[in-house]
Amino acid sequence: MTAVFNFALPALAIICVLLALVFLAQALGLRQRIARQVYGVGQIEMRRNMQIGLLRAIAAFVVGALLLGVWGLLLTFASVEPTVMATPLPTPTDGVVPTETAAAVTPTPPTLPISATVEPTSTSTSPVVTETPRPTPTMTPTPLPSTATVSSGVGVYLRAEPNTDGEQIEWLLDGTVLILLPGRVQGEDFEWQQVRSPSGNEGWVAAPFISYNE
Repeated sequence: MTAVFNFALPALAIICVLLALVFLAQALGLRQRIARQVYGVGQIEMRRNMQIGLLRAIAAFVVGALLLGVWGLLLTFASVEPTVMATPLPTPTDGVVPTETAAAVTPTPPTLPISATVEPTSTSTSPVVTETPRPTPTMTPTPLPSTATVSSGVGVYLRAEPNTDGEQIEWLLDGTVLILLPGRVQGEDFEWQQVRSPSGNEGWVAAPFISYNE
């Protein structure tokens, strides 16, 4: 059906354009003949026929343009129409013929009676040795070292001496877990705690900037 429209629509459009050209040529011919008419009635008739020819030419051009537009739309839709791929039907699988395997029968050799000679055994009584159980050693758990966490909000310096003028050994970020050492002294401005950092450095930090963990 689409092939018929693809052939018929352009053919009809061409015919309409040809008719429009014919009507236009007739209208132009009538225009030249208007000046040759002597009487006014003949000029009016010629002018009316010329106008009718022009209207027919315009109508034929419009119909031809519409047909060409419809033909273009059909070509556009035909180009985007999805192609349906045929799905191959599944092929039946060949039947599998079971094969019977004969069980291999291995002949069993006849067993000969074996005469066993039983010799009398002497029974002897031996003393039973009882092993004394050894005590199980108990493991004493090693207490974990006490810790504290840096809680200044930004961090704190680990210093070599318990004062603000001591050498800065390491910058400890907020949240760093420190191991508490025995040293704890009162400085000029703060109370100082001796600690060991995760990197193994030992020094002093201001006690107000750490939180002691239980």
